[in-house]
Amino acid sequence: MSRAYGVAQHDTGKPLIARFSYDDPSLGSLSDLVTMATSVVAVITNRDTGAVLVNRASAQVLSSSGGTVTLSYIWGAGQTDTPGRYAATFEAATIAGPVTLPTGGEIIPVTIRADLG
Repeated sequence: MSRAYGVAQHDTGKPLIARFSYDDPSLGSLSDLVTMATSVVAVITNRDTGAVLVNRASAQVLSSSGGTVTLSYIWGAGQTDTPGRYAATFEAATIAGPVTLPTGGEIIPVTIRADLG
């Protein structure tokens, strides 16, 4: 899984990009499940209050090969206005059913830091 992500308050030009990989002999690799044609959404919540910031908004599969999948979410207007600690996940609509990434119950730590000027 990708490491923590940070963005400055009010900035929307830096997408949230995360890379995931796994290869399970019984299931196949992640890129077998999540292909370039797979529909993906992003969910982002405030880690302190639980308030939902992004609720199942459309995301993109940037690449999918060799067991590794790279996903991207592009911020919408107003979504980075409130500084704080957030948690992000992606959900892919695979043929086998929905797959939440990260897969093991983890989150992607997201920080929206105050604009300094």
